[in-house]
Amino acid sequence: MIRAVVWMGLIGLMCSGAAFAETYRWVTPDGAMHYGDAMPSDQAVRGYEIIDPATGSVIQRIEPAKTPQQLQAIEAQKAAAAQKAAAEAAQAQHDRMLLELYANADDIRRVRDHRVAEIDQQIRQNKDLLARSERRGQSDSPGAAAEAMRESLPIRRHIAELEDQRERLLRQFDADLRRFQQLKPEKK
Repeated sequence: MIRAVVWMGLIGLMCSGAAFAETYRWVTPDGAMHYGDAMPSDQAVRGYEIIDPATGSVIQRIEPAKTPQQLQAIEAQKAAAAQKAAAEAAQAQHDRMLLELYANADDIRRVRDHRVAEIDQQIRQNKDLLARSERRGQSDSPGAAAEAMRESLPIRRHIAELEDQRERLLRQFDADLRRFQQLKPEKK
């Protein structure tokens, strides 16, 4: 009796081993669906399914290999997602900085006005220097006029740089003020 049970168990295990063999389902390029325990090697790049032979249900789906265009699109999506994540992280860091530096919008305005006043003072000083240089150039000496011209060019460039810096500073403080007001709306 025990032998019969052992033999039946062994036969059952051997039969169930056949059920564990993989069965594939694939579609050929001409659209025909095929089933089998082996498939053509070139089919792997076109995708296939591993199915349960007892139920016919899909156990695993193997997607077709990506084309170079698809791979390029995936890489572009990854790059865009990474760029977006970096921009969001930079914005979060900037937001923390704004909230740590300033208690309210008036603090931002005071700092802005102070920094603009500093640049305005530098612009006035350089314009005064330019005016003195141009007055020296109005003398009768040709050498003095040439010297004044050489002196005035870097001063003019510096004044233009300071004016650009002032405009960038105003734009940045305006953007910071708007963002601060979004992060911490003033109570009415």
